[in-house]
Amino acid sequence: MHPTLRSFRLTWPGTAIIVEVGERTYVDVRMARDGRWLVVRDDDAPLPAPGSLDVRSHGLWLSLVCETPGEHWTVGLEAFAIAVDDPSDDRGDLVPLGFDIEWEAPGQVHGEVLVGDERLDLDQPGELTVT
Repeated sequence: MHPTLRSFRLTWPGTAIIVEVGERTYVDVRMARDGRWLVVRDDDAPLPAPGSLDVRSHGLWLSLVCETPGEHWTVGLEAFAIAVDDPSDDRGDLVPLGFDIEWEAPGQVHGEVLVGDERLDLDQPGELTVT
């Protein structure tokens, strides 16, 4: 666990996972897929339980695990995304979206992404910022 996490931002080509922790938790996940955007957004999720970086709300489960500070993070996501033409849209087609991924220094993201019934292998350069 990262005891002072306020902001988590993991990006790789076509995808971003953004989490901001304050009085509530803000989650914004965006993934470009087949000419559309898959978006998971909750700007009022409950705070993670003490000692955890798990975010749970309606249709969203997100787990951030700091395996080794500055070197290795694990990200799990199970959610219903909306498929939209513009990521700022609030309405779209519901699509199951899942991540079972890891970020490792100096900047590689690997694992599996689940979109509907599809299972995609991921191995991309990625950038992580944690504050």
